[in-house]
Amino acid sequence: GGGGRRMRRQSARMSLSDQLFLNPFEKWRRHGKFPWKFFIHCLLAILTALQVVVFITQETGHAKMTLRHFYTIFLGEDVTGAFGSRTFTISNEKDFKDTLYSTIEHYFHINSQSMSIDKYAYPNEHPTAIVEVTWRDGVTNEFPLDAKFRKDHKYMDIIDRVQDLYEVRIRLVVLELFKGPLWTSCFEWHLSPTFNYQMTGQIEVLLGWNIYECSAADMRHPAPYHKLNIRGKLKFPYSFLHAVVAVLAALSFILAWKAIRDSVLVLRKIRQSTRSPAPPSTYQITPLRHVSRPEEADDLGPPGQDAEEASRGGLHHDSTEDRPPPPNRLQRTGANAMIGGSFADGRVEELLCRSMSVRSMDTAYFLDQHDVITWEHLTWREKLSFFNLWFCITIVGNLIQFIATITCFLPGGSVTGRLVCLGVACFFAWLNLLRYLEYFSTYYLLIRTLQMGVPRVGEFLVGVVPVFFGFAVMGVCLFWPTDNFSTLTQASMSLFAVLNGDMIHDTFANLGDISPIFSQIYLYSFLCLFIYVVLNVFISIIEDSFFSEKIRDMELSAAPGGTQPGYASIGSVHPPVMLEPRGGN
Repeated sequence: GGGGRRMRRQSARMSLSDQLFLNPFEKWRRHGKFPWKFFIHCLLAILTALQVVVFITQETGHAKMTLRHFYTIFLGEDVTGAFGSRTFTISNEKDFKDTLYSTIEHYFHINSQSMSIDKYAYPNEHPTAIVEVTWRDGVTNEFPLDAKFRKDHKYMDIIDRVQDLYEVRIRLVVLELFKGPLWTSCFEWHLSPTFNYQMTGQIEVLLGWNIYECSAADMRHPAPYHKLNIRGKLKFPYSFLHAVVAVLAALSFILAWKAIRDSVLVLRKIRQSTRSPAPPSTYQITPLRHVSRPEEADDLGPPGQDAEEASRGGLHHDSTEDRPPPPNRLQRTGANAMIGGSFADGRVEELLCRSMSVRSMDTAYFLDQHDVITWEHLTWREKLSFFNLWFCITIVGNLIQFIATITCFLPGGSVTGRLVCLGVACFFAWLNLLRYLEYFSTYYLLIRTLQMGVPRVGEFLVGVVPVFFGFAVMGVCLFWPTDNFSTLTQASMSLFAVLNGDMIHDTFANLGDISPIFSQIYLYSFLCLFIYVVLNVFISIIEDSFFSEKIRDMELSAAPGGTQPGYASIGSVHPPVMLEPRGGN
């Protein structure tokens, strides 16, 4: 009715500065434009997190226990190392032959090796183990083995030519049907016990693995699936959750794309309006009036009104003698400047603010030399301030969310890959909520601190990386017998851990066994340089950026032309200034 028409009229009168910088909640209050993007993004953050929680509850806990069980079956109980990368070594031919035999034998009798209620199955009625053998002369052979592998001449060839082996990889496929907390699921495990004989003297045994969801053909396998309902009664709500996330991601993508298109049109309008500005003699620079109440922003009127109304809008027609003195203008260096110009309809729409990115003295010199600031005068960083880069993050996140949701509907996909997609999609959904804190400077302090500090940290790291790399290389050369410095990657990880105060005593003990003197000199010099100097400089840079942004907020709040309520804070530490026509119309 009348209220809807009034809101549409208010939305039609939205100024360019409101379109670019006004927060969604103020747009709703002032112009009746409901914040659909904010509503959709909140739902996406909640629902993508719910997707991950349900997925972890249903599948990852069981998968972790099953993987531990497979390690015990195929590698034994005495394996060491981090979970997911456990290995053990074999030092003689007899142990190698016994381990190879037991690995293949356990696959063909896997259910007799398990106490699990849920039994394992094979992808076909006659299970086979695919053996891939790489010899030291570079030749690779691949052949299948069945349950009667003991008499297979190819298997016997491996046993007889141990010294000629380079690597033996056995590819196994196991189907597992289990009743999870929410529904019945089916896993297709791809296991690959590997005997690595690349370094002569010992054979390293490890277990490679990957998990897939069973395909439709696997689910129709006659045994043991005929006794169980594959989908389960609680599978449908989870599928409905995927559908809702896909729809919301598509809607968010459309709205973000529309916002980008609108921003491009606005920027094109600004460029066209500022290419032919009014003569330089008709402009002066004065501080922008501070809007103390959000309601006053509705009263901002275009030039051409009487002096009292125009002054409320931040525009007035002064004579030359009313121009602020140069000292006042020079104090505004680094301030937000406004771009003035005329549109095709002949009226001045509104002056748009921008952030001068040059240094203070350069800004003062620029304002002395130019009475009119046009689009061509802006740097690329200043031009980007008119374009919300959060739209790019939104679009990338929506694409990942849509792809992750589609993978949840497709049977036979990788469980690990699906979980990675869901995690990245959830990350982007929650990261995207930070864009709404941009309008509240206190809560946006982290992002602004990173914006200021990260470039300076990057410049500092350019000088630090060569020194760190030199220490890592020297550590490998001096202490290669230890596991922590056996490779360049391991050495870098160990030094980074020591740099952050972790494993200092253990590192001293391990390196001391190799060289008591050089280890002391090496570690003490590294600790003194990187902890007492590099780390403290790094912290000081971030701390300086934090306090600079905090002081900026305080100065903007205290200044007469401070940040206007409801607008994104994109300027520097000084109050805004704008270009105003002086003299007659």
